[in-house]
Order: sequence, then C-alpha cells, then structure tokens
Amino acid sequence: MKLNKLFNKVSVKVALVITILVVILFVLLNFLVIKRGETAFNDVYHIFIQRGVEPPERAPFENPLPFQFFPFQQPGPGTQLTPSEHFRFRFESALLLVGLAALLGAIGIGWFTSRIVSRPLKKLGAGMKKLRESHYHLRLEEDESEEFNTLIREFNSLAAELQRVEELRKNLISDTSHELRTPLASLTAQLEGIDDGVLTLDKERIKLLRAEVDRLSEMTEGLQDYAHLRSQVIKPERQNIKLKEILDKIKTQHKKILEDKKIAVNLNLAADYSLTADPKLLERVFTNLFDNAIRYSQAKNITITANQEQIIFADDGVGIPAQHLRDIFERFFRLEKSRSRATGGLGLGLSIVKEIIEAHGWKISARIPQNNKGVEFVIDLK
Repeated sequence: MKLNKLFNKVSVKVALVITILVVILFVLLNFLVIKRGETAFNDVYHIFIQRGVEPPERAPFENPLPFQFFPFQQPGPGTQLTPSEHFRFRFESALLLVGLAALLGAIGIGWFTSRIVSRPLKKLGAGMKKLRESHYHLRLEEDESEEFNTLIREFNSLAAELQRVEELRKNLISDTSHELRTPLASLTAQLEGIDDGVLTLDKERIKLLRAEVDRLSEMTEGLQDYAHLRSQVIKPERQNIKLKEILDKIKTQHKKILEDKKIAVNLNLAADYSLTADPKLLERVFTNLFDNAIRYSQAKNITITANQEQIIFADDGVGIPAQHLRDIFERFFRLEKSRSRATGGLGLGLSIVKEIIEAHGWKISARIPQNNKGVEFVIDLK
C-alpha cells in the first residue's frame, strides 16, 4: 500500500519516466557504439595484415575491473584471447563504467526535475490546506515557472475573493440582527409602556406600532424575494417588451420627486427598442435603480442608453468609491454604515437586481464613467 502511494506521486512518476528514457537511450547508444567499435577494430586489424605486420594471435587477458558484472561476463585472468576479444572485453568494461555513471546521472536528473515539478505543487497543496482552515489572508509568492505562476495567481485571486466573501459573511449576522433589533426593540418598549399604563393605546400609537410591523414585514419580504431569486424558484416569464414603455411608466411614478429634486431623465433609445424579458421583473430592476439614484446619488441627470448588446443606466451624482463597485451587489451591503432607515434601506435592492438580471441569463456590473462623475450600471445582454 505504501509503495502504491509512493508511485502515485507526480514527482516519482516524472523521475521514473526520465530515468527509464535515459537508460533506454544509453542501451541503444551502447549497442551502436559496440557494433561501430568492432567494425573499426576489424578495419584496423586488416590494415596491419595488408602491411605485412602480424599482430599476436593470442595474449593473456588482464581484467581491468576487479569484479564480474552480468551481462558482461569477463574471462578469468591469464586466459588466452585474440586481439579482437581483448578489444571487446575492454570496451565492454569501459561501457559498464560509463553506464553506471549514466544511470546515476539519470536518477539525479529525474530527481532534480521532479523537485522542480513537485515544489510548486506542494506549495499549492499547503496553500489549499490553509484555505480549508479559513486562512483567507494567505497569498503565495510566484515561482520562476510561468505555467505554475498562472496557477498561483489564480490561487491568490481565489483567496482574495474568499477573504472578501468571508468579511461580508461576518457582517451579515451583525447587520441582520441590527435591522431586526431596532423595530423589535421599539415594539417591545411601546407594548411594555402600554401594559404598564405609561402609554395609551390611541390611534397615533397604533399607527406607530403598525409602522414598525410594516418595517419588519418589508424586511422579511425582501429576504424572501432574495432567497427565491437566489434559489431560482422565481423563473422569468419572458415575452417581447418595449423597454421605453416600462421606463416611461417608472418616470411617471417618480415624477413628483424628480421634479422636487430637479433631476432630468434622458432616454437614449429608440421608441421601438424591444427585448425578451419578464416585464414585471425588469420593471423592478429599473425601479430600484431609479430609487437609488434619486435617494443617494445627488444627481441632476439620469441617462439610460440601450442597444442590442448593453443597457446602461447612468447618473452624474457623487458616485461610488472604486473599491466598493463589486460590493454594492452583495446582500446587506450599504455605503452608509450607520444602518439608519433615514439614509437607506436593507441593502438588498441591488442584490435582488443582480439576481433578476442573472435569472435572465444576463450580467450586471457597476463602473465609473470616463468623466469620473456618478456611476454607470451596465447590463450585458449577450
């Protein structure tokens, strides 16, 4: 079992492959060298014969190696051999020494190569273990190999994203409890005051209690809508719609507040511009974008541009810091951290927008315009 585990390692496999290839190459080289050496010796031997020089027919053999090694079985010391036999045995002895050196070299090359391959893999493995232990701050240093650097960069990108999501997750419980605690505390205090006789249950008091209940209902409905969209329970009922009709409807609904804040709405799209989408869900998307622009952006102009590839919703207000352009689509994320109801909602609006857009198979992102004024929400339809 341990042996199988050893040979399952990439480094061991690489070392074995390189070693086997080098040994095979060496054996083939030896075979060719022996054949070529015998031919050369015979040629030289015949030259001596042609010149009338008689080499000795036989001479006693002296083994240059102090040991016998299969398959090169050397004759015993003093054995009478011909010059051709002397040459062959000595040549085989030399090849044996070279072969042993080549084998050790092949093993060394294989080990060194396996180390080059396994080192970054071990680094990645250790990094993944750290991530599993929630060490999301970990970043790996790049190596000298471009191929492994690509993996390391992907790992670091994953770690950064996990760290960002973990921070948002940690804030989720605190944010949710804060949102729930405020109306519940208000309800509890007022009901206790009524029970103790300190407060009277008149129409004004009932109105205040109802407002807190509505606030809780709004929160639970928002959470439920987000959960349904997140789990894809709500499926878009697609049909061919004209976008300008939906935008005109939303403009009419916001007409008074737009006039009060002196915000101009510019529609840069053809009257017959159409797309296939769920009209109710799409209306909800743009209603949310209008609400955000009106309440938070301090803009004087809202511009909506549409073509076959993109729909761009832009304002010229105070904008969003670049480091938060991705975070604004996370649930419960708000740029204003006080959590006051006077300055914002639950932080679910853009999360729901994102889920609706993705349910249609599209993508949405936020970016800073070229003039650095306001923010652009880009819906990619392709």
